[in-house]
Amino acid sequence: MNTFKKITITSAVAFALFAFNACGDDSNSTSASGENSSLSSAVEDDESSSSINGDSSSSVTPGSSSSVIPSDSEDSNSSSSVKVNGKSSSSVNKVVSSSSNTNDVSSSSRRAKCENDSVFVDTVANYIVTYKCVDGAWDVLEMIKIDVEVPDPHYDMSEQFKFNSMENKNAGEDFTDSRDGQIYKTINILKPSSNEIAFRAFAENLNFGTQIKSNEINSDDSKVEKYCYNDDSWYCDNGFGGLYTWSEAMGFHKACDTTFVGTTESCPDMIDTTAEHYSNPELAFNYAQHRGICPEGWHIMNLNEWKVMKEKSDRSLKSRLVWGGSDAYNSTGMSALPVGKVDAGEFKYFGEHTYFWHPKEFATDERGAKSTLIADNLWNIESNADKSYAYSVRCVENYKK
Repeated sequence: MNTFKKITITSAVAFALFAFNACGDDSNSTSASGENSSLSSAVEDDESSSSINGDSSSSVTPGSSSSVIPSDSEDSNSSSSVKVNGKSSSSVNKVVSSSSNTNDVSSSSRRAKCENDSVFVDTVANYIVTYKCVDGAWDVLEMIKIDVEVPDPHYDMSEQFKFNSMENKNAGEDFTDSRDGQIYKTINILKPSSNEIAFRAFAENLNFGTQIKSNEINSDDSKVEKYCYNDDSWYCDNGFGGLYTWSEAMGFHKACDTTFVGTTESCPDMIDTTAEHYSNPELAFNYAQHRGICPEGWHIMNLNEWKVMKEKSDRSLKSRLVWGGSDAYNSTGMSALPVGKVDAGEFKYFGEHTYFWHPKEFATDERGAKSTLIADNLWNIESNADKSYAYSVRCVENYKK
């Protein structure tokens, strides 16, 4: 996973550090570096009042000119405050801490004694703070915010569709789903030991529908509902696609996840096995060109089509990304990504497994359906799965057999 991090500090930092170092030459002043400072609270640049936490509490009044005044008082733990350019600092906690040595600024393991005109530079949260000792008190001259660019937690997907760093020679034309404008890469799958095209398929997982959270049940039959890995839409939109329960993928009523299709009023739906391209009724489901939630003119990849893929190695189906230590090389161009599944509201096996629904139920269990599983050193093209799991969907362009 690639991350990018940039820390930008304004030129005023250099000035502050220069001033600090210059004062270090004065035998009457003592200063300390702020490189390893760790203070427990953030600095904000508003002027609201806030407390400065030391051994005893104290407060800063907005607009006041209070400062840390040296004292020979017996009470070495008395409260004190800090000025920021003549104004009271806001939300500065433990910038100045009391100690037995009066007028010391404490930061972790080191202290800087306040002597007139000495300068002390420290870091507080996302700020570099410059202090100057004026009339025996530490004044905050300036606070410079360090701009931190948050690392991108996502993947660089530029290599997703490539075969050994080259564009795949079997790539087909891009397809645009007229329902939502989503553009999909496609691939021409060749027949075993032949240069003849067997079918054209999506080179990425289907991404259609409305995203819901992993702890929500896809109960609205009026629309297509999908899960995105980690509840982050970026994964749906960048090749990993949506994750769907079986009934959702088939375009059926939710009740079909717990009963055989076409057997109850709550699940009157049927898998399309009546098209003219079938020649063997017993194998109808294996060859079913059932549209489900695929675009018009396309269908959910069936068992027979997965068998064509089985003639090739699982490594040839895997994208070169994410799989980790596997030797995926994506020669087919299928670019399969290990997005895992959703099981009882939890995302599981991301980076390890990928699953695809078939338009076929498990014959002896009304809650089960057929699927393909691809993992490291494991490829099962006809696996049994609970219909309530959320798996990926691959679409194949309709053809005549």
